[in-house]
Amino acid sequence: MKIYKQVFLLIISMGFVLISSLVIAHTAVTITVPKNGAVLSESPKEIILRFSDEAYLNSISLIDEQGEVVPLTSRLPEALARRLSISLPSLKSGSYTAIWSAEGTDTHVIQGELSFSVKSLPQQ
Repeated sequence: MKIYKQVFLLIISMGFVLISSLVIAHTAVTITVPKNGAVLSESPKEIILRFSDEAYLNSISLIDEQGEVVPLTSRLPEALARRLSISLPSLKSGSYTAIWSAEGTDTHVIQGELSFSVKSLPQQ
C-alpha cells in the first residue's frame, strides 16, 4: 500500500511540473537595453527588447518626465525576431518611460514598461 501512495504522489508531482512548464512557456522579455532604472550619461541610440522566443512589436511609445509623448521617427520592426530594436531621437536630460506591447508566436500579448534617465555630465 505504501508503494502505491509513493507512485501516486510521484505522478501528481510530475503533472504539476508539466503544467508549470506549459504555463511558463509564454514568450517573455529576457533583456532590455537600456536596463530598467538605468541612469545614462548620454542619450541612448535605441531601445532593445530581447525575448525568450520570437515576437512581433505591436507598439512602443516614449513618454518624458512631463508626460509628453516623444515622437519616434523610426518605424516598428515588421518581422518576428527574438531581438527587437527601435531607434531613438537624441534625448535631453530627464526621465523617460517606454511603454511597449508585443505578441509572441504563441499569440500571447506581452506588455511592459522600461524607465531610464539621461543625466548630462557637466562639461569640464
